[in-house]
Amino acid sequence: MQHNSVRHPDDPSSSILNQRPDYDPGAFIRARLAVILMTAHGLAGKLPEAQAEYENIVALARANQGNAEVALEQSKGMANLIADYSTAGKLAEAQALYDDLAALARANKGQGEIAFSQAMGAFNLLTSYCAVEKLPEARSQYDDLAALARANRSNAKIAMQQAKGMVNLIAAYGTAGKLSEAQALYDDLAALAQTYKGNTAIAMEQAKGMFNLTADYLAAGKTPSALA
Repeated sequence: MQHNSVRHPDDPSSSILNQRPDYDPGAFIRARLAVILMTAHGLAGKLPEAQAEYENIVALARANQGNAEVALEQSKGMANLIADYSTAGKLAEAQALYDDLAALARANKGQGEIAFSQAMGAFNLLTSYCAVEKLPEARSQYDDLAALARANRSNAKIAMQQAKGMVNLIAAYGTAGKLSEAQALYDDLAALAQTYKGNTAIAMEQAKGMFNLTADYLAAGKTPSALA
């Protein structure tokens, strides 16, 4: 039980729309259209075209510094393009873009939706590192995601990305025979589910993590008593 990469939907709505005096509907619309185009190109595997649209968003953001709506659209585009590069196996490009996304989130501290875009980017990159068995890199991305979740405890959407990342990393550790690391991460997942008690989606992720870890213990000929 593992998760694939995730992307922002083509949803023109925004939680912070019209809430700031720097809102420029023209800039927002141009940025939104660029995200839609780059997402379509990315899904079609046309990465040069997707990158070109992303560069259009970057130029638009530079021309509208301080515009929260444009920054949000930029972050959505970055998260989606990270998914596209990751799917194509271009992890160096995905990592570089994630580093830029993390910087954008820091520059817009307090904007929960931009932080969520960073969480999506971290999850996508973590998942791709797991797929190619680059566990130190995957762990580094997970640690970044966990720190982001701690800094945004009220944002359950970020916690959900963390939980999904934990499920994938638990599976990767188990496949690599690193059961102690998988067990420790599962324990953290159980604690996360307790923190968000009542969140059925995160509870379901804990169940997936338990399933994966139990299967790995049994495959290694060990009794998963630690999960009892």
